Amino acid sequence: MKSIVISLLCIWMLGIGTISSYAQGLYFVSHEEVQNKRTGLELFGENVLSIQDQFDMKFALKYRPGQETYFGYVFRIILNDQYNIDLISRDYSTQNRKLSLVVGDQEYTIALKNNALDPYQWLNVHIMLDLKSGNLHFSIGEQQVDIPLSFPKQIAARISFGANNMTRYSTTDVPPIYVKDIQLYQGGKERYKWTLLEEGNLLDTLRNEKAIAINPVWVQSLHRKWLASNTLYASPAESVCFDQEREILYIVGNEYITKYAIATGKQERIIYADGPLGLLPGNQSLYVGKGNQVFNYFPDQQLLTSFDEKTRTWSKRYTSGQTTAYWHSNKFFSKSDSAIYVLGGYGYFTYKNQLSKISMKDGQWQEVILKESAYTPRYLSSLGVTDKGAYILGGYGNKSGKQELNPHYYYDLLYFDPVKATIRKVANLPMTDEEYIFGNSMVIVGQQFYTLMHTKNVFDTSIRLLGGGLDGTDIKVLEDSIPYKFSDIKSYSDLFFASRSQKLLAVTLFDNGEQTEVKIYSLNFPPQFLDRVSISGSSFMSKGVIFLLLLLSGVIISMAFLWRIRKKIPSRLDTPVKKEMISPLKIEPELHVEPQVVNHIYLFGPFRVFDHMGLEVTRQFTPVLRQLFLSICLYTFSSKKGISSERLYELLWSDKSTKSARNNLLVNMGKLKTLLSDVVGLEISKETGYWAIKLGEDNAYIDYAYFKAVSKNTRLDFREKMMVIADIVQKGSFLEDMNYE
Repeated sequence: MKSIVISLLCIWMLGIGTISSYAQGLYFVSHEEVQNKRTGLELFGENVLSIQDQFDMKFALKYRPGQETYFGYVFRIILNDQYNIDLISRDYSTQNRKLSLVVGDQEYTIALKNNALDPYQWLNVHIMLDLKSGNLHFSIGEQQVDIPLSFPKQIAARISFGANNMTRYSTTDVPPIYVKDIQLYQGGKERYKWTLLEEGNLLDTLRNEKAIAINPVWVQSLHRKWLASNTLYASPAESVCFDQEREILYIVGNEYITKYAIATGKQERIIYADGPLGLLPGNQSLYVGKGNQVFNYFPDQQLLTSFDEKTRTWSKRYTSGQTTAYWHSNKFFSKSDSAIYVLGGYGYFTYKNQLSKISMKDGQWQEVILKESAYTPRYLSSLGVTDKGAYILGGYGNKSGKQELNPHYYYDLLYFDPVKATIRKVANLPMTDEEYIFGNSMVIVGQQFYTLMHTKNVFDTSIRLLGGGLDGTDIKVLEDSIPYKFSDIKSYSDLFFASRSQKLLAVTLFDNGEQTEVKIYSLNFPPQFLDRVSISGSSFMSKGVIFLLLLLSGVIISMAFLWRIRKKIPSRLDTPVKKEMISPLKIEPELHVEPQVVNHIYLFGPFRVFDHMGLEVTRQFTPVLRQLFLSICLYTFSSKKGISSERLYELLWSDKSTKSARNNLLVNMGKLKTLLSDVVGLEISKETGYWAIKLGEDNAYIDYAYFKAVSKNTRLDFREKMMVIADIVQKGSFLEDMNYE
């Protein structure tokens, strides 16, 4: 029985601590930012490393593609504060991959081979100083160099990567790189190891030596959190398309095109040589890689026009006309017959299921008569292209196409075959418990699809990433979200895939009639879905949280067995936990917290709150205040970020208008802050734009926050971690007196 329980708990702990192989390392912010925002890593901070006999340093290095400049210091090793050994990146374009090893004032050029299939893969780097033989050995990839040197018998070394603040040797020249798995050896034995795998963890795994990071960005977080790349403002009636080969986003306007380079953030404006295009609201753009051209179309005039970047002219121009009847239509270029297809849309109180084919030769439009079709009139669908056809996901509409006849949400996954002229249903996604619509484009990689989704009836809403199999299974939702202003025909969202940079790009547009706000976000690919999450906004908890609750219940049961098979549980840990491991929480050696009920909040067992006088104030929490507090608490300690106002509107006041929901939030937030003012050391803050809980180190205690901190603590061994968790969960199941329906 004991082995079974321990095995189950091991599986559970591994589930918490597992890090996907792609989510590794430290991302070094480079020349895309000003000097004081670039990334650096100093292994020993103000301290030095004493070296005798032989010293080795090994690490993994990876470059980012498509950058304007690759110059900068990969590492600097300063010996006795007077002698430098530097690895400098010179260039890393596909045709010219050069670095320099600089020893003192002497430079040794290292040219990497250009015939690698993937020049931007991880490279193994090794530098060895042999003080006895007087030799420096360096290798990167397949290239290596040996340099005879005269070393002192004893050396004090300072080691940094990227930017550093070392006296006389400081630098802000940082190349666009990733670094992971830094290992230091003395006399052939491994002494220090910084894996840099876990976000925020700068302790080496052998001696707990803490490195110091300057402006760190963790690769792990880039796979699970959207990064706001840029915000641009353009003229009304703008549309966007993406050149996947060169990774350029085109923002098509009435008088000019803006080119935005994803890798560098560089913008270029191309003003039309022949004057305004005459763009009309509802137009859409499409980039066709076959001819490397930007196309723009307006279904109502059945006009397709192409842009010549050399002459800065369009092939055709629009005439003034009425508002489109095809808002949010879908489009794609079909490789199988070299044609552009346009389908669906909405306008004048009518949903469309019309399918049009546009000839690339003469721009002629023709309606496609389908032999078989499961495609009903709709708009706000998502479409993704394959080599032989296209997948269509969901939307909003009905069979008749008439807006007044009970329109509803679709969650069906369809497949369009241009050759067979059929649209068949593949699956129904398990999402009928909530009302969600989708971004215009779907990214398909292998047998997986990715698209954007958001609610339809909320203006200040948020976009989330949906992923799943092309057979409609394994549906997942990214925990992080993007703020989005949605007002039907004034808004637009799209998703693109930059395959070379391995990033998903989310683009949102909001046209207020005077200008279009264009926001660009990026997420490293593949996305790191933490678990299968419900997209339900009407229920208080997501399925991901419910899954956590079930998991916790399993832990409680398992711990009950563990308690029965043990004669005695020690009340103290053999090894204290350092507070920096789980900052900002402070883990005291004494585990039994039950006698101390001052400034405590319990989520395990019945929900209970004690103020600074030790008085229980739980009864003062109305159902709304309780749900508001728990929402902020769970989002704070699960995501480390908090929860947006828009998400709180959806969770607590989804039946009210945005204005009414905002008023309700302000009133109840005031009440909640007043109620919690007697819990010393706890503060509800919105410093980052998200509502979050801040805990003082010596005062307020929340058992759930403590549980999360202990679960992620890599310094505790399995037995110690189980003892702490046992103390926490013995009060009962998680929120046992709450109803999550």
